[in-house]
Amino acid sequence: MVDFAAVLISAAPFVVAGVGLLVLGWPASRVGAVTLGAAIVGALALGASGFGGALVGGLGTSGRVLFVLFGGLLLYNLLSAGGAVEEVSRFLGRLEPDPVALAAGVVVGVAPFFESVTGFGVAVVISAPILLAAGFSPLKAAVLASWGQCAVPWGALGVGTVIGADLAGMGFGRLSNASALLSVPLFPVYGVAAVALAGGWSGVRRRGVEAVLLGLAAGAGTLATSLYLVPELSGAVGGLAATAVFLARRWRRARGVPVRALLPYAFLLVLL
Repeated sequence: MVDFAAVLISAAPFVVAGVGLLVLGWPASRVGAVTLGAAIVGALALGASGFGGALVGGLGTSGRVLFVLFGGLLLYNLLSAGGAVEEVSRFLGRLEPDPVALAAGVVVGVAPFFESVTGFGVAVVISAPILLAAGFSPLKAAVLASWGQCAVPWGALGVGTVIGADLAGMGFGRLSNASALLSVPLFPVYGVAAVALAGGWSGVRRRGVEAVLLGLAAGAGTLATSLYLVPELSGAVGGLAATAVFLARRWRRARGVPVRALLPYAFLLVLL
């Protein structure tokens, strides 16, 4: 028989978080603290065993996540202050004058790469100005930029997958492999959806095949990296693979590549 009281107590932290964010408009720091308090009270009320060990283990996981997020945000802010992010955005805008094709390249290539190496939604901050400069309305640019989060399992080098694997009691690599396998058909879907939103059915007819190819390149790169190389880099390599295909089809226009602006990201990949 279902213990409804236990179910309600277990669901309380999620309800508290939702109410705090959506209804009361609290900042994330306050919501996190109050939600943690609700979870502790609920665990004590249910008489959970091993409570202290679970709390310490959770703090350890949170510490690893914060460590990676701090590095990603620090990297982004330093490069943004130095003009590197803006330089990369200008280069991509010059490279492809067709906004429909550019949308596909950003959604399945550029944005997944930046989301993977920085995380925390920074890819939206980078890709939205590119799309706005290409002539998209603010609403379309926002939607396309949000679709660029398609590699979110490996955002900030996979911190979300770290948490998921920890909660599920399984290895990071195993969960990464499963996520990559499920993502293989999704990348082409995001690519086609991007050209459909950007240019309607005429956009799909003109750029649909390329969007599928970019999506397949992203999916193959993600899966191969997770299976045989470094799972943490799966999203970054997948995004790079799609971006490489995008650039290869436009190599005659690939002048003035911002090598200096891209060197920090290359150095990060080499270190990992």
